Amino acid sequence: MTLETEKSILSEFESFDKLELGTLVIDYPGRRSIFSNRHFESLAGENESLIVDNILFHLDTGKRVGACSDMKIDAHTVYGYTVYKLSETRYLVFLSDISYKNIYFENREENYFYDRLSRLIAEMAHEMGNPLSSVTTALQVLNDSMDTWSIEKKKEYLHRAIDEIERLSLYLAKMCDFSRGTDHIDIKTISLRDLTHRVIDHNEKKIDSKKIGVICDVGPGLRVEADEYVLFKVLSDLFYNSIDILPDSGDGEIRVTVEEANESFVKLVYRDNGPPIPPEVLEKMLMPFFASPKKGPGIDLAVSAKLMTRMGGKMEAESPLDGRGPRFILYVPVSPDS
Repeated sequence: MTLETEKSILSEFESFDKLELGTLVIDYPGRRSIFSNRHFESLAGENESLIVDNILFHLDTGKRVGACSDMKIDAHTVYGYTVYKLSETRYLVFLSDISYKNIYFENREENYFYDRLSRLIAEMAHEMGNPLSSVTTALQVLNDSMDTWSIEKKKEYLHRAIDEIERLSLYLAKMCDFSRGTDHIDIKTISLRDLTHRVIDHNEKKIDSKKIGVICDVGPGLRVEADEYVLFKVLSDLFYNSIDILPDSGDGEIRVTVEEANESFVKLVYRDNGPPIPPEVLEKMLMPFFASPKKGPGIDLAVSAKLMTRMGGKMEAESPLDGRGPRFILYVPVSPDS
């Protein structure tokens, strides 16, 4: 680079030097930086070449321009950056040191994990401890009264113990179902409307037998990136729960609607007008191995939440304002050709 060219570039980007933000200009075809302000040089230090290499890799791999990203230089140094296109050959980069923020968010995520793990262990201990305690009590009473009770009385207490053991076996089986989930996720482009109608048709007899009204508002052109079998299972589990809990009076209603669709996700909302669910139950509903003490949504919804995550989406549960529900929100990755 000639002295005249260097002076021209410095003059062109002189205003960037006053920014209290690390600023870098990259010549992409030349694969080098042509300007960096004082704040950038202070932030980067000896990592400048590594930062430039990371930005070039960002551009090489076609990552979206204008989105916030981060790069980890070593165990203690993390930079946040945003790339903007100035011209066909030049890119502007804003850089900041987010090392301390990164540590904070990592610790927050780790604390959140341990909080959920503690709640999970407590829930498992409760669900397994109750039947074990009942079995122990029944057998102790039976043992103490073996010589004086009639055959019918002895059978009654034996059946109590057997029922509690079966309850425990069912719970352990559900734990296995959750840990297993599905071995393979096969992501394809599918019509969300067609899949939703297939779920409704699959449950048609049960829906008709309880005179449940179904409202489906999913646009015909909406296509998502999902495992067809898995998404079918998730929606079917929601329908099973609703059909199970809604009354036979003909007042039951199920709604499946799209509330939002953007370039990343379709927000599919499922709800029924069943009885309200207490906040303390709703909070735990999507947790692994949680079993509601009442009839209604239970452990299978934790499997559904796990499957949605494995597909690159998300599942949430919330109480609607009218107190009926709850609302289950499925965030499904959208297809680019939707």
